[in-house]
Parts: sequence; structure tokens; C-alpha cells
Amino acid sequence: MGIYKIYVELVRPFTLLAPVSGVIAGGIIASRNFPDVKVIIGACAGMFLNAASNVINQYFDYEADAINKPQRPIPSKRILRSQALIFAITLYIVSFSLAGSVGLRFFLLIICGSLFTFFYSAPPLRSKKKPFLNNLAIAFPRGAGVILAGWSIKKTIFTWEPWFIGFMFTLYLWGAVTTKDFNDIAGDECEGVKTLPVLYGREKTIKLIAPFFYIPFFMIPLGILWNILPVSVFPLLLLSVWGRYVVYLIRKYPCRVAGNENHISWWHMYCILITGHIGLSIAYLVSL
Repeated sequence: MGIYKIYVELVRPFTLLAPVSGVIAGGIIASRNFPDVKVIIGACAGMFLNAASNVINQYFDYEADAINKPQRPIPSKRILRSQALIFAITLYIVSFSLAGSVGLRFFLLIICGSLFTFFYSAPPLRSKKKPFLNNLAIAFPRGAGVILAGWSIKKTIFTWEPWFIGFMFTLYLWGAVTTKDFNDIAGDECEGVKTLPVLYGREKTIKLIAPFFYIPFFMIPLGILWNILPVSVFPLLLLSVWGRYVVYLIRKYPCRVAGNENHISWWHMYCILITGHIGLSIAYLVSL
């Protein structure tokens, strides 16, 4: 039973909730209806893809993790790197198989997302080593990508609505994903990974990313005004208040680590994202 717990630890289960809620939200927004079997299968494909990217990230980052997070399965030698690689490949295969059963548009978007997340960690691109591009390489597939993927199950993505919503979440994540970097400075410096905290230090980084936690949600009234979003989405503007609270936490507790091995704001970052997905789903369902 022990080895199975290690595999579960590798996929980092909490992070898998966001792609599930995002794909389902995209499907609901497109259809204005409750998710059907295809949308649920699509959400599972997104979940397995996120799991694969989590494992492959630990496979390539084992040296930095040995400094930043030595308790993780690979640096703690509770699992071999080769075993982790086989597991990641298996997860990719499952994700692609599920995506293929949903449809061509969805499958192509899943492939696109896999390339973003794979080359975030993998050489020769290893985009996580490139300033600002490293944040975007995470923000786009996990912000716009999941919404577009869910939408594509029902409709073509060549329309304003999913891109507007996707851009809002991408903009939010572009700054917010930096919360995972606050406690990784030592290992990132050794590996030459140029995150914002490595480049500018904690204080300046907090000032740089603070607006991303609340300004993107000010797009909601604009979307309603431009007839892109239904009026029922308006209460989600309150996410900006939550975002301001997260900025307060970062400033007050710059080194506070939660039980999930990252800064406490990292947990809030994910919860805001998932709440946004759920809130959108409800807003579109009640707008019928």
C-alpha cells in the first residue's frame, strides 16, 4: 500500500481540482446546461494531464527539490526517477486516450496544453528558466486552456466569450502562480531558474504581482457591459476582495509555509481559481 501512497503524493491531488472545475465550467458556459458524459470525460482528461505535468516536473526538478523540498518522493529516494517517468508517461497516455474519445477539437487542445506544461520543465526549452515566460507557461494552459478545452467540447472556440473568460483567468494566474516560488528561492538560484523572487527579491516581487490578484476580476463588469457575459456573473467581482486578502497575507507573512509545502497564499490562489470556475458555472446555469 505504501507505494500507492507515493504515487498519489507525486500527482499532488489538490492541484487536480482546478482542471476538473475549469473544463466543466467551460462545458457549462458553452452549453448553458449541466455537464454531460463528454464534459465529465473531458474533465478527467484534464485531471490526468495535470497529474502527468506534476510528475514530469518533479522528474526534471529533482535537484532543485533536493534543496527546496527534500521530503518529496524523488529527492527522498522513496521512488526512483525512472519509476516516476514511467508513471508520468502512463498518465499522459490515459489523458490523451480520454481526450481522443471526446473529440478532435478537445484532443488538439489537450495536446497543446501538454506541450506547454512539458516544456515548462523539460529541456531544451525549459521555459521555467526564462523570466516572465515561466509564469505565462503555467498561466495560459491552466487559465485560458481549461476554459477553452471545456468550451470546445460543445462549440468552436472561435468566438469572444471563452477567450474573454480565459484571458481573465490567465491574467490572474500570470501573477498569482508566483506564490509557489516564494519558498523555492535557494534551489531555483542553484538551478538557474529565474523566478521573480530570485530576480527581484520578496518585497519587490510582492509589489509586482499584487495587482494580478484583483485587477483581472474588474474585467467582469466590462464583460457584462459589452454583452459578452451575463449579468448573473457580476457577484464574482467579489473575488477581487479575496485577492486583496491574499496580497495582505503575502505582505504580512512573507515566509509562511502551509501544510502543502508552499506559501499559504498558494492555497488561496488555487481556491480563488476553483471558486471562479464554480461561480461561473452557477451563474450561467441560473441565467437560463
